[in-house]
Amino acid sequence: MLINNNKFIVVVGSTHYGNPLLPFGRITSKLKLIFKYPDKVKAVLFTGGEDVDPSLYGGKKSLLSSTSLKRDEIDSKIFSACKKNGIKMGGICRGIQFLNVMAGGTMYQHVDNHAGAVHKIVYPALKESNYVNSMHHQIVNLSNEAVPVAWAKPNICGWAVNSDGIADKPPKREIEAAIFPRDNAMGVQFHPEAMMNDMDGKTFYVTMMKDFLELNMDDFVNKYGYIKEEVKCQEE
Repeated sequence: MLINNNKFIVVVGSTHYGNPLLPFGRITSKLKLIFKYPDKVKAVLFTGGEDVDPSLYGGKKSLLSSTSLKRDEIDSKIFSACKKNGIKMGGICRGIQFLNVMAGGTMYQHVDNHAGAVHKIVYPALKESNYVNSMHHQIVNLSNEAVPVAWAKPNICGWAVNSDGIADKPPKREIEAAIFPRDNAMGVQFHPEAMMNDMDGKTFYVTMMKDFLELNMDDFVNKYGYIKEEVKCQEE
């Protein structure tokens, strides 16, 4: 599965997050490549960390949120540079949450039952399911621009805190993977870098990311995206 590739995959944070992507490019955390040598960058991977500050999506901070405006500022500059230079972007955990907010989405600032749980997710466009880990306490609320790819099944949230910091019903779908076509980006809520190599959720992630890096965005969306008009699946 090794691909000869001289370009870099730049990880925003610990390069450990990029371990599953080693077959597809040289992994580095040198952010200057994005700004000075964008032609040498194959993709940028946004990683885990603090919650995205609700000010970025017009929300009100909950006491259950822990944020870093400095992290948001750094990630926002990197995001803008990627957009300017047409660099593909991936996200893990906070990474998908950040990409979701940049794409016009909001956040459920807290949900129960996800942190520390291994659970099943479904990829309805492919009629695929597997098991993933879970270390998050927030869940994305996608904008209409985004395309859902996978979600937890069955729903495991009992309650949630919405974007305004108010206790609310849990989301209809607990999104675990999504595509943001306008931004040339996609992300997952789980942590493939922390999963065993033989865990089906990790092996599927590696396959999906290979396609993300190699296919154009339209083809990737058509293969992995859940599109109501074209895909029939049971949602109960």
